[in-house]
Amino acid sequence: EQFIRYSGKPVISMEAATRHPLQSFADLITIEEFKKTPRPKVVLTWAPHPRALPQAVPNSFAEWMNATDYEFVITHPEGYEL
Repeated sequence: EQFIRYSGKPVISMEAATRHPLQSFADLITIEEFKKTPRPKVVLTWAPHPRALPQAVPNSFAEWMNATDYEFVITHPEGYEL
């Protein structure tokens, strides 16, 4: 936030620990380009991984999906809530 306040120019967040807005926006654009119905069902799911991975991309993807009229579902293994 301090960087934004003093930059004097628009700032775009490329990635943070909890958000990755440009990657998820690219995913949204891809879905828009290839969707076959006006309101597609989009499912966000993942599998366990041996080491903890950042959730920045799925967090941002969920934000973009909630801004659409798509049928959006999140599913996950037990204990891996977003």
